[in-house]
Amino acid sequence: MSGWMEQASDTPLFNYTIASADMRYIEIGERVLYLRADPEHGLHVRGEIPGCGPGCYVDLSQVFLEFTMSCEGCREEDVVDEALVYFGERLGTLLSSRLYPDEKKDAAVDRLVGMFDCIFRSMNVPYSMEQEQSRLHYSFASCPFCDNEAYAGFTRSMDMARLGFVSLCESILHNIAPGWVLEKPAKTDINNPLLEVVLIRY
Repeated sequence: MSGWMEQASDTPLFNYTIASADMRYIEIGERVLYLRADPEHGLHVRGEIPGCGPGCYVDLSQVFLEFTMSCEGCREEDVVDEALVYFGERLGTLLSSRLYPDEKKDAAVDRLVGMFDCIFRSMNVPYSMEQEQSRLHYSFASCPFCDNEAYAGFTRSMDMARLGFVSLCESILHNIAPGWVLEKPAKTDINNPLLEVVLIRY
């Protein structure tokens, strides 16, 4: 972990516009994503609003939900889906290049364990992990998206946030462990709570 702390930076990963979630698209702010490190949370992704301070920090679960809500009132349904897939893929690519610029330095399974530790810390979700030679199984006591009180009741937003998360996972595998695949969750599972992540090497 000490080596990873050096990957934290004041250079943003990227930013997106926070918009109203009603039928009118109204820009209400900008969210900037950083890879941060601190003694309590280790290395994690955090959403911030420039000039706002700690009161405006959000974890990665809320980032996905917030981005989804910003898309909802202004775009056709299939375009919302495409936006969430692209969002997840882009974040996975940027994180992979920041954490593992030299993919030959560590074994693929070690890269995956390190990366997903960072992702789940970023989502502020307690988890357990079972590791076998060709399988990683992560379990959550509850769905990190469902637990977010700010978005309780927004069922479609939960589904789209989970779609973005699946795309993030697939992007990470493509970038740092191409011999591995995401068995669970699948894109067909986005209507269900996120309670486990299963990675398999063929």
